[in-house]
Amino acid sequence: MLRNLGIVDLPVFLDPAGRAVKAFSVSGLPTSILLDRNGREIGRWFGPRSWDAAATRQEIIGLIAKGGNEGQKP
Repeated sequence: MLRNLGIVDLPVFLDPAGRAVKAFSVSGLPTSILLDRNGREIGRWFGPRSWDAAATRQEIIGLIAKGGNEGQKP
């Protein structure tokens, strides 16, 4: 299905045992979780989203910028 859309460099991971759902305390689907480079959660969304919307992109950019500065002294 992804290849039909021209997407070739996006790995797909399956979790038939539901370990990720338990580990992240997901209570419903769809749930999207944004992790920083250290594996810390910096954003969580419940339900469907328009991921290509400008407001969503700006929200993600802001969360990444904020998460990227955690633990650093001014």
